[in-house]
Amino acid sequence: MAKTKHQKLADKMQAMMVAIDEHSAKVAGQLNLVQLHFYEPYALFGRPLMTESALRGMFVTHYLCLQNLAADPLLRTTCGKFPMLGTIIKRPIYLKSECRQSSGEGKWFVPWKVQLMLPLENQSKLKRSRGQALLYCPDPCEMSNHIDWFEHEMAADSLTHQLLSFMESERHKSIVRKNLNNKKAPHTAWKSAKETWQASPAEESAPDQIHHVAVNPRDVDTVDFAPQHGDTLAIAYERVLESIAARACRHRQPLRKIYKKALENAMFIDVPWSDRHKVSFLLESTNSFFKAEQPPKPTKPGRWPQCEGVDDVTASQFIEHFITSFIANPNNKKLGEIACVLW
Repeated sequence: MAKTKHQKLADKMQAMMVAIDEHSAKVAGQLNLVQLHFYEPYALFGRPLMTESALRGMFVTHYLCLQNLAADPLLRTTCGKFPMLGTIIKRPIYLKSECRQSSGEGKWFVPWKVQLMLPLENQSKLKRSRGQALLYCPDPCEMSNHIDWFEHEMAADSLTHQLLSFMESERHKSIVRKNLNNKKAPHTAWKSAKETWQASPAEESAPDQIHHVAVNPRDVDTVDFAPQHGDTLAIAYERVLESIAARACRHRQPLRKIYKKALENAMFIDVPWSDRHKVSFLLESTNSFFKAEQPPKPTKPGRWPQCEGVDDVTASQFIEHFITSFIANPNNKKLGEIACVLW
């Protein structure tokens, strides 16, 4: 009797799980090593680099000390049972307090730190990677962005990514602060805003007298939000915010709107932010830049800690649960369909 399409799907899933298990077992046999990851806690500029023989001697010496002098008897037994793998890890960034400059005299004593990884830890990480393999569908038509958010989630969890993101954000904010101290930008923006406002056509719903005021303005520079001599961009933007809050000069509201937008454009010059990021920055930073800090508004917590998203490990466990259940009972079509949808 010919198999149904769901039974064929169950056979394909079972073959896939067998292939993943075989590959995982093969890799597990190659990871039965004691890994020694050496790295430099300080950036020493001007020092000579270590030779390959000196690095090899450092690896072997450290490993022999673990075999014979380690305080933990289990660690001594593990190091004597499994072979060693020594590597050098180069840190991508260093803090300013971790940098040292050579004076060109004397001898250098280079400190090293080591991170020890035992075979048991390797096996636990391999088990996690086995589950994550289910997230990478072998279909050639699959779009890469289907799994990119998992990779971004893993990268965002690393200290290096957090430090780089923080440094990039602070660099952009420093550009914004520099723009806010510009004294020429408010007057340039004010001149451009007046030209745009006077050249704009009248709206059909607007009264004729308002259009007449826009075309032939009188005493426009006397409004409360006009820039004054010596005003920086920050002070000029604060004048606009105070005018909006006081609901003053409402007959000049179109001009104020154009002028406010011109100030915001000048504020974000040379800052590669999206419009959404700029709006979010203005909403969050208005208090800290232009007013006294306000206490944060209380937020309602979620129903459980993981309510905001599902990580890659949990997603792979969901998929594996439905796959194994469907393989055990191919007649339950919903299990296979759910696995394919989650996949």
